[in-house]
Amino acid sequence: MLGNAYADMGEYEKAMECYDHALSICPRYKEAKYNRKNLEKKMKEAALKTGT
Repeated sequence: MLGNAYADMGEYEKAMECYDHALSICPRYKEAKYNRKNLEKKMKEAALKTGT
């Protein structure tokens, strides 16, 4: 949930840390895997828009 809150605020790095931490505790946590994958897409799209 914390990762989702950070992602909604545009704090992608912090959100990724939260998802990674959740997955380090429970690697089979489906929601964290799903949210992490979606965040990776968002980060790539944001990088393309800014040209970085």
